[in-house]
Amino acid sequence: MPIKSLSCHNGEGCDLSILHAFDKGAWFSTKTSVLKNHFLLASINKFGQLHYQDVTMGEMVGNYRTGLGRTAVMQVNPFNGVVGLGHSGGIVTMWKPTSSAPLVKMLCHHGPISALAFHPNGHLMATAGMDKKIKLWDLRKFEVLQTLPGHAKTLDFSQKGLLATGTGSFVQILGDFSGTENYSRYMGHSMAKGYQIGKVLFRPYEDVLSIGHSMGWSCILIPGSGEPNFDSWVANPFETSKQRREKEVHSLLDKLPPETIMLDPPRLVQ
Repeated sequence: MPIKSLSCHNGEGCDLSILHAFDKGAWFSTKTSVLKNHFLLASINKFGQLHYQDVTMGEMVGNYRTGLGRTAVMQVNPFNGVVGLGHSGGIVTMWKPTSSAPLVKMLCHHGPISALAFHPNGHLMATAGMDKKIKLWDLRKFEVLQTLPGHAKTLDFSQKGLLATGTGSFVQILGDFSGTENYSRYMGHSMAKGYQIGKVLFRPYEDVLSIGHSMGWSCILIPGSGEPNFDSWVANPFETSKQRREKEVHSLLDKLPPETIMLDPPRLVQ
């Protein structure tokens, strides 16, 4: 369903600001994603326009026309901050806020893209298409590693690399147990008859998969999906309220500029 406005809330639930459609050209956004290290809000609207907005200052950082029509398939690569879009022509494009042209434009399916997900290491991408195929891609060579039969409306990678696929009322978990990026079936779960799955999402640092469906929200246990060892500098489940406030200040001070978003971040060090 298109989004007309977006509200930002703090930890206590207070409404900090309302972004009324971001600007005139961003009415009816079909998908939004947050780039947390850059404090950017990325959105794609029904006209196929990609918007980047700085949530700290409220200013527009980028506004680009994709030229590939309407889409609601968007994911952020956690490794480099690049935004991936899946289009109706079976094409996946990758964007950064400082470029009006896509960094990558690749044909992935012979039909519309229905779902997209990035592995936490940033080098592996999973796509699902209306051609009833799920493909795994090596983003270092931009070539397909594996093609699996099946349709997926939603995809998500866990911290340990398990891949959840959801379609209809069925969830399937795939895993790479050989270490060769060759995924096979690990687990399956069927919802009650009539439930239509809309979104699957792994919880970080927990062996839990959250499932959003037509009748609400459910959780199932997926052993081995979460990272058992947390880094207190990244995520500390035992932090006090004082530490949480300090963390917010430090994250603002450590905010990365949009120019640091690129396909190969290690090049910044060279």
